[in-house]
Amino acid sequence: MSSMTGIILADHQYPMLKELTQYRCISALPIGAKYRIVDFILSNMVNSGISNVSIITQHNPHSLIKHVKSGNDWNLNKKNANFHILTPDIGTTGPKHYKGSADALFQNLESIKKSDHEHILICEGNAIYKMQYQDMLKYHIEKNADITVAYKEMNTCPSHQLSHLGVIETQSDRRVLDYQQKPFKPKTSNATIGIYIINKTLLTQFLEESAETESHDLIKDIIIKKVNYLNIYGYQFKEYWQCLNSVDTYYKCNMDFLNPHIQHELFMQNGWVYTRKTDEPPAQYHKGAKIYNSLIGNGSIIKGTVENSIIFGRVIVEKGAVIKNSIVIHDSVISQDTIISNAILDNEVTLSKGRYIRGEINLPILIGSKVSA
Repeated sequence: MSSMTGIILADHQYPMLKELTQYRCISALPIGAKYRIVDFILSNMVNSGISNVSIITQHNPHSLIKHVKSGNDWNLNKKNANFHILTPDIGTTGPKHYKGSADALFQNLESIKKSDHEHILICEGNAIYKMQYQDMLKYHIEKNADITVAYKEMNTCPSHQLSHLGVIETQSDRRVLDYQQKPFKPKTSNATIGIYIINKTLLTQFLEESAETESHDLIKDIIIKKVNYLNIYGYQFKEYWQCLNSVDTYYKCNMDFLNPHIQHELFMQNGWVYTRKTDEPPAQYHKGAKIYNSLIGNGSIIKGTVENSIIFGRVIVEKGAVIKNSIVIHDSVISQDTIISNAILDNEVTLSKGRYIRGEINLPILIGSKVSA
């Protein structure tokens, strides 16, 4: 089985994530007490034998760059690996901002052309899942496909959520007949999940054509327009997948990490999930602390009660404080007798003694970073 060059598009912007992406790009968003979203996609690539990897990013890239650095924690800095973080060029006239996903790829076309691999794997950097990409490549080759698009049947997903995704219609052999991007009325529940395989020569041709016509979106301006002319196939993915495009989906995905079945699928199958190593000591649990069905990050100090919650590193939960069904990101302080329920606290939040913060299970409260209240 031949290998691929992997590209992660880490520049999506979702207004519905609100303050969560005010100072970081979505791929750097903390998840599951110790990870970032990008960890899962990078780990999928490494576990699939892909060592030629580029991350394309633009908006608020600093947190992402600091996290992945040279790719050392994913074994991407070894001699036969090739790892890059690609941002817009800064010339004499200023940065050439990416105008869309196709433009981002086009501005880095020389890097793509230098690849030794025949196939290019393109992954959007906004979802949590575990996949062996080599299985998708095998399918792509067997179908003699020009482009393969991964999708997931989401029969229980409400139409208003499907309308924020791509949706494909396929014939019996899974050849794509129609592709709708964020449709108001989805024709099917086959939602695309932001993973594509395409031949390098074909991708080069399409990117050069799109640049000439000033069309800048990979999906809308290239793939959808080619549905009737190319062999485009859908690859069905049946495992856990969650796109993080809103506060609600971010909250849901973190809560999913507390589900033993999903934990097993994400962490016990198809290789490790790698992340940046830190020097924090293990979490401390003081006498009287109560922990129920929660994940606690290293360096945290727990003196109160934590139930069904995700607590990231270096969080202090004082005596008498109660946290339920909530997410507390790094370096926050929850003071004595404070009660938090159905909430998301971004990093460096300090809540004073006796505060009461309560959201709803389907409408969590979000408190932005560096807030003292």
